[in-house]
Amino acid sequence: MIIDNDYDRCREFMKQHGGMSHVDEVCIGYEKDGEIIGAASYGWYTGSTMHMHIAKLKGRFVPMEFIWFAIYYPFFQCGVKMLICMIDSNNRANQVAEHAGFIMTNTIKDGGIEGDLNTWVLTRDSAKLLNYTPRYHHGRQ
Repeated sequence: MIIDNDYDRCREFMKQHGGMSHVDEVCIGYEKDGEIIGAASYGWYTGSTMHMHIAKLKGRFVPMEFIWFAIYYPFFQCGVKMLICMIDSNNRANQVAEHAGFIMTNTIKDGGIEGDLNTWVLTRDSAKLLNYTPRYHHGRQ
């Protein structure tokens, strides 16, 4: 079940699972059997852009419906023109960002926790996952 009304609980999940934030970001989460297994946080909202970060429990499945909603939410509910994501260069999340349609715009040498820091940008036009049709009655829950 997607939860979009319990920011504090989702923020705490993000802090515990690699999505550390030092501000009170808006967060959404995905829970199964009362346990949050994935979450997305959004901050630095300017009206036309916002920062996004996604985290999930290692080895747990997060359904495509949640990933779709995590991309849908900022573009359609918040009305942003683009999402910005920053990822350490040696983190697997770089492949996930690229697969979702993010475009790497910059690398800051030694700017990450464990190497360089990659800056990724996603627009509605490049957001491949927005073409996904949610099937809430199918698949794993």
